[in-house]
Amino acid sequence: FVGLLVIALYIAVIFSAFVIGIVNYILQAIALFSIARKRGMGSAWCAWLPICNTYLVGAISDFHDRQRGLNRHWGKTLVISLLFGPVMLIVGYLLTLFTILFAVALGGGEPNVLVVVIAIIFLYACIFVGAMFAAVAQFGTYICLYKIFDVIVPEKAVKYIIISLVIPLGCAICLMCARKSLIGVPEELLPAEEPD
Repeated sequence: FVGLLVIALYIAVIFSAFVIGIVNYILQAIALFSIARKRGMGSAWCAWLPICNTYLVGAISDFHDRQRGLNRHWGKTLVISLLFGPVMLIVGYLLTLFTILFAVALGGGEPNVLVVVIAIIFLYACIFVGAMFAAVAQFGTYICLYKIFDVIVPEKAVKYIIISLVIPLGCAICLMCARKSLIGVPEELLPAEEPD
């Protein structure tokens, strides 16, 4: 009975995490799409695609930086650092596998221990470098989110970024709240005021 209870609890936790992840993804996509569209960005559709939505966070941050006279490339930086981690992991595994196979072939069926040790050290180095790039991508994403909040809802920027860091669904909810603001929208894109 206890085993079934543990399995049921495990399934419930996994299912809850899956549902929260889907809801987070959808809310964040709606908010980013709305924020990008209000700024006249042609890449607003990126909000709905994985990896592209990270680019969009950086692109919105770049948009606001250009309004301040700064020329940064957060969008490209985030995507490169986000993709470099998995690439390093794949390269590390493949090179380690081929090196070990080569060591076995050289040893006539018995692997050369030194070559295997070097291959494993290389694998862990690739994992470490990949993890560092993933951390840079995550840290950069939060920097860009703060910059977006700082422009759109300056009085709540610190509160929103803390909520985004600490609470599940926090980032999506904060972006949903911020998306209605017209602060930072170029004047030519502001909606015309309706006469009374």
